[in-house]
Amino acid sequence: MFCTRCGANNESNSRFCIACGAIMAESYAPPPQMGAVQTPYNAFQTEPTVSAPAQVKRSKLGKGAKIAIILSVSVLVLLVGGFFTARAIIESGKSSDYENACRYLDDGIYAKALEMFETLGDYRDSAELAGLCVENMNYYDATRLMDKGELTEALAAFKALGSFKDSEKKAEECQNILDYEKALGFMENGDFTGAGALFKKLGNYKDSVTLATECDNMINYNEGIMLIEEGNYSDALVILEPLADIAFEDSVTLVIECTNRLDYLQALAYMDAGNYDKASALFEFLAEWEFEDCVELLAECRNWIVYNEATGLIDSGSYTAAIVKLNPLVALDFEDSEALRTECYDIMYASAEEAYSAGKYYTASLLFLSISEYDDAAERAENCARNYPSTGETYRNSNYSGRAVTLKIVTPRDDERPTFAKIYTAEGTHVSSLFIRSGASPSIRLPADTYMIKTAYGDTWYGPEEMFGDVGAVYQTLLFDSGTTYRFQRNYTYTLTLRSSGDGNVGAQNENRSGF
Repeated sequence: MFCTRCGANNESNSRFCIACGAIMAESYAPPPQMGAVQTPYNAFQTEPTVSAPAQVKRSKLGKGAKIAIILSVSVLVLLVGGFFTARAIIESGKSSDYENACRYLDDGIYAKALEMFETLGDYRDSAELAGLCVENMNYYDATRLMDKGELTEALAAFKALGSFKDSEKKAEECQNILDYEKALGFMENGDFTGAGALFKKLGNYKDSVTLATECDNMINYNEGIMLIEEGNYSDALVILEPLADIAFEDSVTLVIECTNRLDYLQALAYMDAGNYDKASALFEFLAEWEFEDCVELLAECRNWIVYNEATGLIDSGSYTAAIVKLNPLVALDFEDSEALRTECYDIMYASAEEAYSAGKYYTASLLFLSISEYDDAAERAENCARNYPSTGETYRNSNYSGRAVTLKIVTPRDDERPTFAKIYTAEGTHVSSLFIRSGASPSIRLPADTYMIKTAYGDTWYGPEEMFGDVGAVYQTLLFDSGTTYRFQRNYTYTLTLRSSGDGNVGAQNENRSGF
C-alpha cells in the first residue's frame, strides 16, 4: 500500500505511513504497550497520596451497630480502593500512550503522534506537542512543495511557519528562486530595468551580480541606440564608449558610427562657414570609411580650396598661376571658374600686347605662351622673336662721341650664336651697344676712359631691351687684370677675344640678365 501524501510503500495493514506519518486508508492493529520510558517531552508525576482517616473517639456500640459500621467501612474502603485503582490504571495507560506518541514524534511519524496527542487532550504537554506535530507536518509539506518546484505555495507555507526550524531561511530561498526566475523572465522579455532591480535585490545569489551588470549594460546600450535614432550622437557616445571598452554587443561599431556622425556634422558646419581646409581634413578621414557622401564632399571641398587660391592669385595679379589653378575647375564646370579664367586670359593678353608695344618682346612672348590656348596667343608668341640686326653699334651715347681709342671685339667662329656687347663707364654710364653676328669681329671708336664691358650670347633675339631672354642665354662681365674695369688709353687699339679656350685675352664672370 502506497502513502497518498509521500508515496512511500507501507504494509497492507498499516494505518499510518512509516515515512511521513499520514493516516492510511486501511485500519491497522495498534502497537503493543511499551514500557514506561522517560522522554524529552515527559517527566512522570508522583502518584497522589491518600492520608489515613483521623482517629475518632470510640463509644460503646451495640453488636448490630458494630456490624453496620464494619460493613459501611468495608464498602467505603472498597470504593476508595477501586477509585484509586481505576485512576492508577487510567494514569498508567495515558503515560504509555504519551510515551508512544513521543516516540512517533521523534521518529518523524507526525500524523500518528498528532492523533495520539490529540486523544491525550490536556494530559501533560500533549496539546503543545500536538502543535509541534502540526508544525512538523506543515514543514514537511512545505519542503515537498519546494522540491516539486511549487515555490509560491512553498513560500506561503514557510512564511506561515514563522521561525520554526529553518523556515525563515527556506522562505528566503524560495523568494530568491522566484525573484531569480522572474528576473530571468524580465530579461528574456527585454525588461532590463525590472530584471536589474531584482538581480540587485538578490545580491550574491548565484550569478545575480553578473546579470545585474549585464542588465545595466543593456539599459545603457538601448539608451545609446535610442539617442542615435534621435540624432543625439554626443550623448550616445558618452553612454556607449564604456560599453565599447568591454566590447559589449556591437558597441564598438556604434561608437565608430557616432564618432563619424559627429565628424560628418562638424565637417558640414566647417563647409557652410567656408572653412574648406578643416572640412576637407574631416571628409578625407571619413572617406576612408566610405561614410555617407564624404568622397563627393571631399572633392567639392578641394575644388573650393583651389577656387579660393585662384581668386587670391587674381587679386594679387598672378594671373598665370590663377589660370593653372582654374583649368581643372573649368573642366568640372565648377562655379564661375570659366568666367574667371577668361578674365585672366583677357588681362594677360592685354599685358602681353602692352609689353610687345614697349619693345619687351621676351616678356610679351612669355605672356602669350602662358595663354597659348587662348585666341591667337600662340601665334603672337612666335612673332615676338626679332630678326638679328647687322653687326655693328646699335646704340651710342651722344655724350661720348670721341674717337681716340679703337676697340676690336673678336667672337669665336665655331659658335653660331650671336653676341651682344654693352660698354659702360666705370661709374655705370651706358656708352655703347654692339650686336655681333657669329664669326664677326667689328671695331668701334671710343673716347679714352675707364670702361666696363658686358657681353651676352644666345639663340633667339628679342631686341636690345631684353636681348636673348633667359632661356639658353649667357650674360657675363669681362675680367681684366685690374678687375672688371680697364683704362683705355688715347691713340691705342685694343682687341678683345671672347670665349676662346686658346688665345682669349680676357676672362668673364656670369651675371643675371637683370644686372646686364
